[in-house]
Amino acid sequence: MGLRSRILVATDFRPGSEEALRQALAMARGAHDVAICHVMPEVRTVRPLFPQLQIDDSLAAVELEAFAREECERFRERAGAPDIDAYLESGAPHVKLVERARRWGADLIVVGAPRSSRATTGTAENVARHAPVPVLVARESGTGPVVVGCDLSEPSLRAVEAAGKQAKAMGKHLVVIYAIDAERELAWLGALRRFSDVARETYTTRLITKVEDAASELGQAIAGIVPGAQGDVELGEPAETLRRRAHELNASLLVIATHGRTGIDYALVGSVAEAVIESAPTSVLVVRDIDASAAEVAAD
Repeated sequence: MGLRSRILVATDFRPGSEEALRQALAMARGAHDVAICHVMPEVRTVRPLFPQLQIDDSLAAVELEAFAREECERFRERAGAPDIDAYLESGAPHVKLVERARRWGADLIVVGAPRSSRATTGTAENVARHAPVPVLVARESGTGPVVVGCDLSEPSLRAVEAAGKQAKAMGKHLVVIYAIDAERELAWLGALRRFSDVARETYTTRLITKVEDAASELGQAIAGIVPGAQGDVELGEPAETLRRRAHELNASLLVIATHGRTGIDYALVGSVAEAVIESAPTSVLVVRDIDASAAEVAAD
């Protein structure tokens, strides 16, 4: 973050939100601005045939807003930060959070995950997909290194750079994981065992060479970004591999890049980032592809 950055924390007043604010305040350390944002459900409804019901809706909206303001005040007091700004919005949570982040000029959005489950609600995934800035999905985390996923694409290399900065700020070691999704290759290898030793050995050699080449490329890439970082190449589905390694290492943070895809692109490519967000064992920092962010802002 810059010399004086802004961190916007989404809150629904549940325990996951308290963890989100706690982590945001810890990151800010008094050197950055923190604000909270609560999105209320839309209550007002146009009822031309039943004006008396419209009056009831308006009264309900006023009462809901008053309740939300009181809860925001109590929420800030529990966190020991009674003076931070609080914003109230009405509508779809992820839409209003992203809009508020843009208007306020936020440099980071922090959202919480439910304490009862490692799975987040749809709000976290949607904010990560549409936000023009990095998004931290806050969970109770370990004390081990910072872990970052990298496939050597430009967005993932920017995520490595961001992870390096976070690791330095937290005083942690950085582990860079390159997961090669070799499910098809491993299936072929299993099939070849029944037919030809020569074919199996040839295919095994090709697979080993692929891993060695990836390890060499990864080492060269991270040496120029975060000298001293540990680079590991593993065979496996990327999201599951990242979750497993984060658990094994008791990671304090897991960093992942996202392209912010929607529609057909999202359906075709899938999203490792969202799979990680859903069930990671630690907090997840989602670093948005700056090119995708610029294109989305221009389209708005």
